Amino acid sequence: MSDHQEENAWIGARMREIQEFWHDRFDEDESLRAAGSDRPDPLPEHADDDLRLIHDFDDVGMGTRESCFAVLPEGPEMSRRFAHHLSSEAQRCPSQRRAS
Repeated sequence: MSDHQEENAWIGARMREIQEFWHDRFDEDESLRAAGSDRPDPLPEHADDDLRLIHDFDDVGMGTRESCFAVLPEGPEMSRRFAHHLSSEAQRCPSQRRAS
């Protein structure tokens, strides 16, 4: 098994734990609390269906995002890449560029 496959298997085996951890971090995030982002109850069975994690991830503070990524293999690198993606003007759609 390759390193990538091992990492995917590790994440898959812990997905519910990771999902709950991320929601705990989201619950503590000031910007999400102010926006009224609430933890779904019950949590979706599959993280792929967890709309809060999917749609609110780019709205959380940098510290929350770093904390979320930290529990994953290569987390610091993922965090760095995601921060770069969010800061990249080229990656933003025209409507987002106008809103800035």
